[in-house]
Amino acid sequence: MILTTHIPNVESSQQPEATVLRLINCLTDTMLAVFSSAPLAHAVSRSSLKQLMQVLITVLSDDRLAALEDGPQILRAINILMVKVIEMSDQTYVLG
Repeated sequence: MILTTHIPNVESSQQPEATVLRLINCLTDTMLAVFSSAPLAHAVSRSSLKQLMQVLITVLSDDRLAALEDGPQILRAINILMVKVIEMSDQTYVLG
């Protein structure tokens, strides 16, 4: 939703870039907190993990995010999040 709603607004100057970056940072930090806790990470369902990984891959492949001022740092944070999801979640859910 961020990709379709907020990033296009940055390009048309309707949404301040700082607001979009803050939103992405907050969401990424929250997800990192969830997947840094083994009990929470193991509680995530297979379908939720599948959707999350699809969204994260889509975000990583979107050139608009990389074009933002802090885009490279956000992409690194999302890469770290993906590693955490793979490491901390039920392996049969993530890789199955």
